[in-house]
Amino acid sequence: MRLGECLILEGVISESSLLGALSELLDVPYFEVLTTDMFSQESLALIPGAYAKRWCVIAGENKKGFIVFFNDKRGDVESLIKEKGMHVSYALSKKSEIRRALDAFLS
Repeated sequence: MRLGECLILEGVISESSLLGALSELLDVPYFEVLTTDMFSQESLALIPGAYAKRWCVIAGENKKGFIVFFNDKRGDVESLIKEKGMHVSYALSKKSEIRRALDAFLS
């Protein structure tokens, strides 16, 4: 297991606190909640459903463009997006939030 996961399981730190700290360290925003208005058919099509579910990532969008919400598989997603020649931003979110959005949009 990763250190962060161990700390969360032991109750030393909350997932939100850990992701907030990682957000600062990685210089990416952290979204506590993912809302339905963040997702469109175009954004959801950026990452094939099988990959999105396996990596626990989902693509949405905001006023600045496409944004990929990830928890710990950014490298895998970056490779896929790079192959497509797309420009996206990245943001952290809880795995539970990403899974909830995946269930809502990719069922």
